[in-house]
Amino acid sequence: MPVNIVSQLYDPYSGALSGTTVTRTPYAGNKIPSTQLNPIALNYLQFYPQPNLAVPVRPDDYQNFGNSATTNDDYNNQLGRLDYNMSDKSRMYMNIRRSGYSQVKNNYFGNASEGSVLYRNNWGGTVDEVYTINSTNMIDFRVNMSRMAEAHASPSTGYDPTALGFPSYLVANAQYLQMPVISFSSNTNFQALSSSGSNNLPSQSAQIFTTYVKIKGNHILKIGADLRQYRLNTFTVGSSTGTFSFSGNSWVRSTSSASSTVVMGQDFASFLLGLPYSSTYDLNTYGSWYSYYGSGFVQDDWRIKPNLTLNLGVRFDHDGPYHEKWGARPTDSIPPRRIRWLRPPWRRMPSRRFRRFQRARSACRAASPSAVPATTRCTRTSPTS
Repeated sequence: MPVNIVSQLYDPYSGALSGTTVTRTPYAGNKIPSTQLNPIALNYLQFYPQPNLAVPVRPDDYQNFGNSATTNDDYNNQLGRLDYNMSDKSRMYMNIRRSGYSQVKNNYFGNASEGSVLYRNNWGGTVDEVYTINSTNMIDFRVNMSRMAEAHASPSTGYDPTALGFPSYLVANAQYLQMPVISFSSNTNFQALSSSGSNNLPSQSAQIFTTYVKIKGNHILKIGADLRQYRLNTFTVGSSTGTFSFSGNSWVRSTSSASSTVVMGQDFASFLLGLPYSSTYDLNTYGSWYSYYGSGFVQDDWRIKPNLTLNLGVRFDHDGPYHEKWGARPTDSIPPRRIRWLRPPWRRMPSRRFRRFQRARSACRAASPSAVPATTRCTRTSPTS
């Protein structure tokens, strides 16, 4: 998996402070010494295939690998129905139905580091009885139930991150085992490994429907009701074993004031050194949502003439709001009693401390204005960036 680096790389461990600027020495021959290569990064390299294009798209070896990864869809459907005439007045039917769908796509490298998997399995059933009271009165009663199990899984589901060299506590605290995600700068578009889009989204609906029908002269009167319950459970995995982004060049550029625009090879060099620019680790919660729907109607089919029928009716529908079973809401990430600690620091410190805070932040920004955002605290890191 050679990469033709078009920019000189600099040793992040050679940083020296000159005034407010950090300067670094270049790597001899533009090669990172083997003693500085991160063992976790080296273990990740096994998931990248060797180039298979004799003539890359660009001189810097950009897009030197091609494949014919397919999208595989599988669908099946089954339906069964039973009709039962219990008596001259009562007739019933019942059915059971199922459909299954699966999809596997985007497995560019043919291993657990790439691709996505989707499953959808639906089950449902209906029981309906029509009971004739007499020649002018009839009742129809129906119960219906449907459930869909939907899940987006990672091809690396169950993967143990310690196999790559990550610490065991990363596994011990993970809600969902998968390969940790690594990503690179959008400037180079180097292919990321693994993904954080796994989730489990089962849902169901239940319905009770009934209609009373009365025939009187030229009128057919219908009175009915429709009651439903909807449920949706959600669990989104996110970065359950961590996401590590190598999207910058601050570690390997010549000085802290050099251009921050990433060119081919700089982000990957940071990856080989094991120096990410940001990382995330998610501990997500579950959600159980439900809502109710109800409606009622009255309808009169008035046959005025053999070739003229007037349909009159009124219907009331109520779609209830969604509720979370455990009382959680998307905004309830922090208990309300702790919200007061989210005030900006300058609103809860004495004026003297605030002035010292302002001076310290200004000094920090002056030291590396292009690398430190206005809201970032000045901290010591190794190596110095």
